Amino acid sequence: MRRVTIIFAALAVTAVLAVPAFAATTTVNWRIGTVNTVNITKGNTVKWNWSGRHNVVGPSLNKSTSGASRTFSAKGTFVYICTIHGATVQKTTVKVS
Repeated sequence: MRRVTIIFAALAVTAVLAVPAFAATTTVNWRIGTVNTVNITKGNTVKWNWSGRHNVVGPSLNKSTSGASRTFSAKGTFVYICTIHGATVQKTTVKVS
């Protein structure tokens, strides 16, 4: 009986370790005056939401609809701006570790 308990315990631990981590989404409310830095880990997503006349432009992203998102698969620092309003008043720096 003890051997069966040990086997089930080993299987339970293996099952827990085999579950992949879930990626997270960080939301940026994109408007004039948004100048911020977002820190995420590789595999996570940043989502920009806005209404009105804005866009978001940066590495692998150039959107002028009412929202945009990007999942980051590499580490690094990435800068996104609204080209309508300029980087001094509407910029997000994404730091991926």
